[in-house]
Amino acid sequence: MNRYKYLITISLFLFTTMLQSQTQPNIIMIYADDLGWKDLSCTGSEYYETPNLDLLAKNGMRFTRAYAAAPVCAPSRGALLSGRSPARNKYTNIYKSKSAPNDSLYDVSKEIGLNNQTLEAKHRHTLGSEAILIAEQLKNAGYTTGFIGKWHIGILDGYRPEQRGYDWAAGYYNKIDVLFEDHYITNTTDLVNLPNAKPGDWREDCYVEAACSFIEDNKSKPFFLSYHSYLTHGPFVGKKELIGKYDKKLKTDQNNPKYASMVEALDESVGKIVAYLKHLKLLNNTLIVFSSDNGGCGATSNYPLMGGKTFSYEGGYRVPLIMHWPDKIKGGALNQTRTISMDLYPTFLEVANAPINSDYIIDGVSLVGEITQTSKLAKRPIYFHFPHYSKNTSPHSSVIYDGWKLTLFYNDAKGRYALFNLNDDPEEQNDKYSDLPEKVKELDKMLQNYLVSANAELPIYAHTPEGKDLIERYHNGNIMGDSENIRDNASQKNKESGRKKALNKRLTAEKNIRKAQLSNPTITGGKAQ
Repeated sequence: MNRYKYLITISLFLFTTMLQSQTQPNIIMIYADDLGWKDLSCTGSEYYETPNLDLLAKNGMRFTRAYAAAPVCAPSRGALLSGRSPARNKYTNIYKSKSAPNDSLYDVSKEIGLNNQTLEAKHRHTLGSEAILIAEQLKNAGYTTGFIGKWHIGILDGYRPEQRGYDWAAGYYNKIDVLFEDHYITNTTDLVNLPNAKPGDWREDCYVEAACSFIEDNKSKPFFLSYHSYLTHGPFVGKKELIGKYDKKLKTDQNNPKYASMVEALDESVGKIVAYLKHLKLLNNTLIVFSSDNGGCGATSNYPLMGGKTFSYEGGYRVPLIMHWPDKIKGGALNQTRTISMDLYPTFLEVANAPINSDYIIDGVSLVGEITQTSKLAKRPIYFHFPHYSKNTSPHSSVIYDGWKLTLFYNDAKGRYALFNLNDDPEEQNDKYSDLPEKVKELDKMLQNYLVSANAELPIYAHTPEGKDLIERYHNGNIMGDSENIRDNASQKNKESGRKKALNKRLTAEKNIRKAQLSNPTITGGKAQ
């Protein structure tokens, strides 16, 4: 009798496993690097050409108010893969470090903030080991997991893709995990698991080949593929065979032929992956998600949104987001729900019918109801925390709730807040902070409560004992960080200086649009939503 019970149990287990593998969709996350919200034809570009992504959007759902978790790449990548905000991860900035052997908090990333009233916050140089990556969760749910491309969340032993839930990984650099390589491969020695790559190859082509091989090898079972492109991050070398057509094309506020060729090259890669899925008859049961890690960089224009990469404004955080799943998503849908990077983690878990660990805090919410159009998300706040300096901005935190966006600038004694009604003013031209003190108070209370709940690291005031100690150690070269790479120019950076730079970018864009309209009056420069 016991023998029969055993056989029945085994049979039920095998049947359940087989049924699950047949119904679980494949999931492919395509993550661009520095691609702006307006860098696709379907999102408003009148210069770049992206027919494959446009078709993906046409046959899927495009979110018009999607946000990256940070205005720079590394913390957004950590948030995407962990489901946790940069503040909670304490992984809040780009690092350029040969150190980072563990989860330690570091004093310095790139610019400490000398001669300002606040110094940057302490932060990690790796995504902490307590974070459970989405690949680990999906692997436990029966998925084969693969990673290709830019990792940027820790490269020393214990922090590589293969050690954090991925069965297979390729295309990342196994030494200094930041991009200073040309998009045409020059160094194959440190480029992981691309045996066919050779100097002179366009790196993205090697990634597509690897992606298709992974899909082929796992076509009979559910798989999860993180395809993290280095495009369109600098250096802006451009794909040689595509540059010429953009040299000849009418330029708008977006006017860099090399960058344009990189956008199209990224689009080509997406098209090849989609075509291969179709060839294997896997497309209908594959959820494809396309997005970017932060707002557009200096080589593009985010107009009419303010700013771009590193800025506190919408242009620094807004990104494209497209979801395509023929079996579940009706084509041609536009969705104005505000989303953030961390939402994809619980979305993937729900799609995969994977259990959620109740002890693991997730800062996102599932978008399955939105993409299947079966339910709407409840009203909720979205938070950002970038307690660092960049060439464009100073430490800041923000909250968006019910259409209102409040930003706190830590380095300002006066005018330390900015308040915008994004529903009426998505271009952030009318700062309401002095007109609506009660709204500022309401949103600031939400923001402060969130920062406490996330145990966020905050900027350090220079006049405090901790600040004075940090400055002294900085000058003595006795700091936690990679001091040889610090580019601190000790300039004053605050709300006013950041807004001035953002407005200058906006004025340049408007000038270029007017120039283009002389040749083609239909040029608009895009519309903010």
